[in-house]
Amino acid sequence: MLMNPLGNRLSLRQATRRVAQLCDQALAPLDLRATQLSMLREIDRLGPIALNPLAEAMVMDRATPDHNVRSLEMRGLVRLAVIATAVRSR
Repeated sequence: MLMNPLGNRLSLRQATRRVAQLCDQALAPLDLRATQLSMLREIDRLGPIALNPLAEAMVMDRATPDHNVRSLEMRGLVRLAVIATAVRSR
């Protein structure tokens, strides 16, 4: 039997979506989504971290952790802080 890479990729994407749906359903009583739980675990593993390095660690674009972290902050699950950095003078 020959393998069809395009068909396999579609099947894998469908299976991944289904697993994500099942995880989201299981986490619904906690008012969390699977992506948010993954983010909480990564923040716990890495410790205090800025959003850009968090996005890099989780292999996602910069906007995704920003949106999810703000949602988690509103529920008191994480705390965002502004860190003063040295500013160059010209």
